Amino acid sequence: MKKKVMLLVLVGILSTTVSYAQKVTRSANGAIIDASAIPHTTVKKARSTDATDASLGSNTAANIGSAVSNEKVYVKFEVYKSNNSGRWLHMVNQCKNSTVDGGGWRMPTYRELRLMWVLKPELEKIEGFVSFSDSYWSATEFNADRSYVVSFTSGHVTLGDRYANYVTRCIRDL
Repeated sequence: MKKKVMLLVLVGILSTTVSYAQKVTRSANGAIIDASAIPHTTVKKARSTDATDASLGSNTAANIGSAVSNEKVYVKFEVYKSNNSGRWLHMVNQCKNSTVDGGGWRMPTYRELRLMWVLKPELEKIEGFVSFSDSYWSATEFNADRSYVVSFTSGHVTLGDRYANYVTRCIRDL
């Protein structure tokens, strides 16, 4: 029964997302996702958090880990071509502090990461783009010591302890 429900949810996500036909194109640093056909925001997202490894951040747009930041995906964003790995807060800061091609990088929200998972086949067709192969941190917090993690091999969503090491794929708003 659980497998049937999961399959129905997955089919629903895929059919909904595919019907919007997001555009994936190559960039110098990886790939660009144009999400203008789905509910999105044009207000640039925060790149940092006021959370710690053991405390929930504020639920405002100024905190990339907040539910407010997760409400909509950014209209057009670039996905970096390779991975980094580490603890949640370290990865939020590593994305924020990256200076690749002028900086502006951040960790993806849960919704953005799920969109990346759905578009994984298109992203991985991009020349020079490193294939997704692990469970990836999202910036979106669940509670004071856990954040959402998406498996790019199965699509399962779990909660990661912020002291655990998971992979991150930085993105930036365009």
